[in-house]
Amino acid sequence: MASRPTASARSEAIAWRIRLQDGTTADWEAFAAWIEEDARNGAAYDEVALLDQDLDGPLAVVSRAVTGKMNDNSPPAIPRTRRWVIAGTGTALAAAISAFAIVPSFLERQDDFYAISTKPGEHRAITFGDRNRIVLNGASRVRLDRNDSRFASLESGEATFEVNHDPSAPFTLQIGDNKLVDIGTSFNVVRYAKGHVIAVSEGEILYNPDREAVRLLAGQSLRSDERARRIRLAAIDPSEVGSWRRGLLTYRSASLGEVASDLSRNLGRSVRISPRLASRSFTGTIQIDKNERQLFERLGKLLGIESRRTAHGWDLDEPTASSG
Repeated sequence: MASRPTASARSEAIAWRIRLQDGTTADWEAFAAWIEEDARNGAAYDEVALLDQDLDGPLAVVSRAVTGKMNDNSPPAIPRTRRWVIAGTGTALAAAISAFAIVPSFLERQDDFYAISTKPGEHRAITFGDRNRIVLNGASRVRLDRNDSRFASLESGEATFEVNHDPSAPFTLQIGDNKLVDIGTSFNVVRYAKGHVIAVSEGEILYNPDREAVRLLAGQSLRSDERARRIRLAAIDPSEVGSWRRGLLTYRSASLGEVASDLSRNLGRSVRISPRLASRSFTGTIQIDKNERQLFERLGKLLGIESRRTAHGWDLDEPTASSG
């Protein structure tokens, strides 16, 4: 019979419970190694998990003293519905855990999915499964399944996918109510408020196999207007797919509203466009410039609009009489 969990094991168990709420594959592998180190670790985690499921109470900020030990990087932000209140830090924290003096919480039960997200202006590469790779653009979020490396869901933003082909287990990407089935390919997906755009650089994908069943080959794109329930296909240069990773934003008949959204995601700064301009069509390439003033001056000349620096970012509007 295993010994009762120590106060230290309970402290680490709480830290793992918090960390795994949005844990990566590496986090779960490290957790499995921790469980195998000592039978008391598993017992401690079971006690913490049971307590977590049974209690409920006010929300509060989780102590960084717990998660700081588990990762040299800054701990991820904990959603408000997943926070512990722990009475004390350091040695006081251990004593509190030993006595189970934990204020009830609204922690959600851990399921098989975990999310990875980026801040505006941040790029992040993720490798999972058998040589599958995702590169997330800024202000983006993808959800993965710990038990199924052949599934992903793009919750928001933009990402480039490089998927290893497996005829016996096709890769599936969920985009809201829509689905892509991979037939061995590289492709880019961006979600906007009113729809999404898919572009294929290599291989082939099947879009909504149970509905439209549209096949997209390398050099093709699909634009979906979810509100109008309309899709449009177009030919593209495969080398332009995912060009945001090289600081280039390339468009064919995109709305300026989409352009503003992409600029916000890539610059990490709010770019707002006047409703009068949002639906105007744009075809061309924008090179991201670290000198934002030069970038928006060029953009203004290219589009015939006026850009104005604000405390939060940039506003794009029709030129005023004085500026014309």
